[in-house]
Amino acid sequence: MMFVYLSKKIAIPSTSQLLCVSWDKENGFIGCSGENGLLKVFRLEGKEDGRNSSLTSNQALDGHNGSVLVVKWNELHQRLTSSDQHGLIIVWTLHKGQWYEEMINNRNKSMVKGMDWNSDGRKICIAYEDGGVIVGSVDGSRIWGKEIKGETLADVAWSPDSRIILFALGSGKIDCYDSSGNLMCPLEAQSKWKTVCGTKIASMKWFNSRYVYPDPDVPSLCISYKNGFVALLKDEMDTEPIVFNSKLRISCCQWNQNGTVFGIGGSYLGSANSDQEIINAIEFYSAYGEPLSVLKVPGKNFTSFSWEGMSLRIAITVDTNLYFATVRPGYKWCSFGNTIAYAFNKADKLETYIMFWDAKNNERYVKSFRQVNAICEGNEHCLIAARTEEGKECLIWCNTLGTPIDSRMIGFSATYLSSAQNYLTGASPYYVCVWNLRSTNSTFGTSPEEKISSSVSYYHLKNGILIPCRLPLDVPNPDENNSKITCLGTSDKLMLIGTESNIQIYTASDMKLVGTLETKSKPVRLSLNFSVTKLAVIDINGNLTMFELRPYMELTSDNLGMWLDFERKDVWDIRWAPDNPDMFAIMEKTRMYIFRGTEPEEPQQSNAHLCSFKDLEVKAVQLDELLKNPEFPKKDHFVTMEVKSLRDTRSLLQQVGTKEATAFVEKHPHPRLWKLIGETALNSYNFEAAETAFVKCLDYRSVKLVQKLKATENQLLKEAELAAYFGDYEKAEKLYMQADRRDLAVDLRRILGEWDRVLHLLDSSASSTDEEYKEAWDALGEQFSDICNWERAIECFKKSGNTERLVDCYYQLELFDELENLVETMDNNNKIVPKLADMFSSVGMCELATRCYLKCNRPRLAIDLCIKLNHWDSAISLAQKYGMADVKKAIKVVC
Repeated sequence: MMFVYLSKKIAIPSTSQLLCVSWDKENGFIGCSGENGLLKVFRLEGKEDGRNSSLTSNQALDGHNGSVLVVKWNELHQRLTSSDQHGLIIVWTLHKGQWYEEMINNRNKSMVKGMDWNSDGRKICIAYEDGGVIVGSVDGSRIWGKEIKGETLADVAWSPDSRIILFALGSGKIDCYDSSGNLMCPLEAQSKWKTVCGTKIASMKWFNSRYVYPDPDVPSLCISYKNGFVALLKDEMDTEPIVFNSKLRISCCQWNQNGTVFGIGGSYLGSANSDQEIINAIEFYSAYGEPLSVLKVPGKNFTSFSWEGMSLRIAITVDTNLYFATVRPGYKWCSFGNTIAYAFNKADKLETYIMFWDAKNNERYVKSFRQVNAICEGNEHCLIAARTEEGKECLIWCNTLGTPIDSRMIGFSATYLSSAQNYLTGASPYYVCVWNLRSTNSTFGTSPEEKISSSVSYYHLKNGILIPCRLPLDVPNPDENNSKITCLGTSDKLMLIGTESNIQIYTASDMKLVGTLETKSKPVRLSLNFSVTKLAVIDINGNLTMFELRPYMELTSDNLGMWLDFERKDVWDIRWAPDNPDMFAIMEKTRMYIFRGTEPEEPQQSNAHLCSFKDLEVKAVQLDELLKNPEFPKKDHFVTMEVKSLRDTRSLLQQVGTKEATAFVEKHPHPRLWKLIGETALNSYNFEAAETAFVKCLDYRSVKLVQKLKATENQLLKEAELAAYFGDYEKAEKLYMQADRRDLAVDLRRILGEWDRVLHLLDSSASSTDEEYKEAWDALGEQFSDICNWERAIECFKKSGNTERLVDCYYQLELFDELENLVETMDNNNKIVPKLADMFSSVGMCELATRCYLKCNRPRLAIDLCIKLNHWDSAISLAQKYGMADVKKAIKVVC
């Protein structure tokens, strides 16, 4: 989910109404203009969430006398272009930290209605209200100009490739011109929506694909009308635009940096009546027109807004105030186990990439997809909704390495995902598919056509409820006025479907409707606790409410439960604790709150996304920072925050002692707190207190360790065992060696799977055996095989003498000469020879495969292979040699 909230307000020291704001995405400057010649340039330094941010490089630019209506940045050439109501245009340039006039142009006929630099910043197109057009270069020279007779102009936009210029006319018509000023044609598809949208165009923005590789299948041209209608087109030739009504009196529209989100700003239509309160807002939509979030802005006269370079902040002009809003983007990501999976794009590639980052071991695996629609975690796996290179939509079930375990082709683009132990669910605004994992194993090896429908059920939202349907989807797309699906929630017993007006509860096993919960506004996030007794609902405005569900067996349509007297505002993330049904963590603006029931603890400052809430610790990842350089994530991006009871227990142990801390934990029992007391007591050799604490938290392994330490007399071994227990393995190994117990040091590294270290320890002793070396080299080779480092694996398997695994590595690297050499060294009874024969056979190497089959006394297989590969002479020769008359006869029939 995406969430936007106001984070800072700056009152410009002037009584002039602010009219325009523009944010330089490359260099961070903000240009702000208003009435009476007001024009300022400044920078906002500080955190992107608005904390401790302040204005720097604050400079007033003098030169305009009238209201400055248009401000545009040339980001690549670091120019600022401004125009006022009298038609005066000034180009400003930065010199030694100050902005100076570089060029002035005054047509003295009409005001400027629109200016737009092309994608490389070399040309600017200026549209005047009276129909005049000027195209100039960055150095100030005029390239061409013309008058559009009989029309007034409302706006102008360059195409991303700088080949086309669109002009919005005062009549509502949009004309396409080439870059030399020649009329090409009216916008082809406009006739399909003009009667609905009206004639007054508010804004026209064509996404500048300089920041990402352009996808021809994604809308990039946004045309907004003052009456609230918006049209989205893929290009100027798109004949099937997406048209919808935002219900805003639109002032402007803007794309974010990567073209995935656009915002339209204005006031709700009711504000035209002076007796009604004016409500200003910015509505955010996906590139396909799906609503994502709404930001309400205080004040009376909303005029403009602009995105910051990373699209994490927005500058807004209202009345005489400049507001800044913080954006929490709807990243496509999930956290499962020690792995973070997140989607990102490259500026020079069309594909979308997903990074599977094992944060514990700092291992990275990248997978590419044609398009990624959504990502969701499920136990120790990851569910991905993606589009294949062939254009088909699918669900992919992956492990922590990003390796697909299973997949299903589905008949629609799933933008919402949810998972439970036995069910995976994908949904679009109108369709739902439920993948039953309990029948997955039986479908391995089946054909792609069979796997399309196997274990997957499809449903269609019609008349407000889900009804079964089949592939291909045999129902028409519902009318747009019908309610749409907005979010999902899943458990092994219940399936929750959030729509624009309610939440529907179904049984997960057969998708029968149990009941419906009415909501005040559109839900965008549903989250069930582990006991399925409480449902957290976050709506599109960031309001969090809580519903208490009745036990599963008691659920009825008339008695689903009740809404709790609980509400929080500006919430954008939530995680339930897996061991306490009443404990959960939320992100509220830039604060993280932990709740026990409905009572919050003291907040902790953070803007990270929540990964997990376990053992009284909340783990979160700073995705905003991570995605600035997504190919090289760092462990510094992780944040760990503790519950107050854990912090208090730790404080008591440090400042008072074990006895007082034990008394505190007895009043606030939790396994994690007893574990902390046990570890602290163990570290101070208070074995009795440690054993008692470990028994309280049912930690059998630690109890056995305490008993072992009690029975150990050697102090060095005690210290070594404790160091190993607390994860200080280097110290543990050193202590074992000091105690002359190399065998224990080797066992420690063996348990940890650090076989390179095991080999080092074996080399340091003259008593090491060949069996120990063989085990270590074998295990190290398997580790390299697991990560597909076949070259290193070959070295290890050669040293261990493991010919069977050596054969596998040679085969992976297609080193068939090496495999042939191995054949010569093997006797006829070697069990690897048939395997080598199958390997040679799989790649069509008939002679070598035949030799192996004959070596292991399987002439029938050798002849069958020769026939299969059309080596008829060899087949006949072998049949004659081994006296297989039936084969000879069959060959003669075929020939």
